[in-house]
Amino acid sequence: MDRVLRFGRTERALHWLCASLLFGMLATGITMGRRGGILHQVLYGMHLAFGGLLVAAVALIVSRGDRRRLGGIARGVARLDELDRRWLRSAPLHILGLAPESPAGRFNAGQKLNAKLTSIVILPLLLLTGALAAVFGHHTVAAELHKP
Repeated sequence: MDRVLRFGRTERALHWLCASLLFGMLATGITMGRRGGILHQVLYGMHLAFGGLLVAAVALIVSRGDRRRLGGIARGVARLDELDRRWLRSAPLHILGLAPESPAGRFNAGQKLNAKLTSIVILPLLLLTGALAAVFGHHTVAAELHKP
C-alpha cells in the first residue's frame, strides 16, 4: 500500500517541537506557584528553559529546514476559499452525524481557523503574560486566589 506524505520532516519537526515545548511551558507556568520555594525555583527554571528552547528550535528549523514547504503551509492556512466556506457550513451537521464530512484541501477550515486563532490571539497573549510576569513578578492566578 502506498502512503501519501502529507507533511515533510521540517513540518513535523516544527509541529512536535512547538507542541511539546509549549505544553511544557504551560504545565510549568500553571503549576509554578508562589515565589520563594525550591519547587518554584525549579519550575521557573524549567519554564524559562522551555521558552528559550522554543525560540532556538523554531529559529533553527526555519533557517535550516525546508522553508519552501513551511511557506506553503503558511500560505495554505492564511486564506479561506469556497471549499472552506462549504466545510464550515456543513460542520455542525457533520458533528451531529446528520451529514457526511465535506471535502477539504490539505487543511480543513477548522484547522485554518485554529491556526489563525493561535497566531493572532493565543501566542500574543502568552507573550504578554510572560512580559507582564517579568516586569511585575511571576506568580500564578491560582496562588493569588489561595493567599491567606
